[in-house]
Amino acid sequence: MKINTINSFEEYVNYTEKYKNKFYFRGQANKNWNIIPSLFRKPELVHNEYKSIIKEMSESGLDAISSVFKLQHYGTPTRLCDLTISPLSALYFSTEDQDQDSEDGVIFIFDKERAIPCNSYELDIFSRALI
Repeated sequence: MKINTINSFEEYVNYTEKYKNKFYFRGQANKNWNIIPSLFRKPELVHNEYKSIIKEMSESGLDAISSVFKLQHYGTPTRLCDLTISPLSALYFSTEDQDQDSEDGVIFIFDKERAIPCNSYELDIFSRALI
């Protein structure tokens, strides 16, 4: 893994310009965290995740995976690991957690070519396993 230290907003914008539209970004407020979904940073929540999904499905009429996406979007810890196409969104998530103000944030950059597409067989199996 290649590591670069960025010291200013301007430097960040210039550095990430070459990655736009070809890569995904993930911002985390603590560089020491593993790249894992927020649900697994709070193990006490794992056992009740399915209750949140079932409730969302019944209230919204969405399927399991769409319900998880909606829960994730509104801040519920889920097993999804957020990625974005926006380097600025990733920058926000690397700085927004006030509990981590004493830590350095980090932004990971992932090649889109290596990602699993949302219409994949693997994702279909995953969504069926949620309920």
